[in-house]
Amino acid sequence: MEKIKEFIATNLVFEYRPYPSKLTITSKLAFWYSDFEKSFSLNTTPFREESLQDILDIHINENSKEISFHIIDDPSRYMSEDGTYIAWDDHKSNRYFVKEESIYECNRIAYQFITSINNKTKTIKLNKKDATKVNMIFDKGKIIELDFISEYQSGNKSSITITKEDNGFILIEYEPFKRIKLKSFHIKDKKLYYSHKGGEFSYFLDVSEDIYNIMEELLNAERVLGIEFN
Repeated sequence: MEKIKEFIATNLVFEYRPYPSKLTITSKLAFWYSDFEKSFSLNTTPFREESLQDILDIHINENSKEISFHIIDDPSRYMSEDGTYIAWDDHKSNRYFVKEESIYECNRIAYQFITSINNKTKTIKLNKKDATKVNMIFDKGKIIELDFISEYQSGNKSSITITKEDNGFILIEYEPFKRIKLKSFHIKDKKLYYSHKGGEFSYFLDVSEDIYNIMEELLNAERVLGIEFN
């Protein structure tokens, strides 16, 4: 009998590292993108050294609030000598049917993105020459943290964090260290624009067009592109 695993997600983490190339989308499940395979796999041990499982028969339901697919508990047991998969249908007792659902728009966009990549209706190219590392954290459909770290060939490095606290969003800069309450922030044309009592500023996001587009789509889902605070 096929084993079923079901999950309900309330959070989402988007992480990108240009070199070595790493793109992950994590909610209850951890999806890892391989630039070599041009597809996402499922990391079944996200808090230890990764153990990646191929995703099969990936599907989104009609309203795109649920992603579902199959994985094999031990793929190496079902491979021929030349490395190709064999007789999946003969091993359904060893297959897991996995599904995750979420009521939040950012998760729906992530599900659509993962599915379109794995079904080859969309492509994404990672660029090792990108300079900016990205970490975006959503909780219950709302952005709660943005982290950008840019490392340049010149050796220069700059970091910026925006994090949500009880009294609003706080900007954290590290060189020199300071914490400032934000008035507004948005991203446009590969830049983060933000303002506080000291004025208006921008931070260049040195990432490829493909990475920037999915970042913008996720943030736009939660109306973050033009967020302002009193």
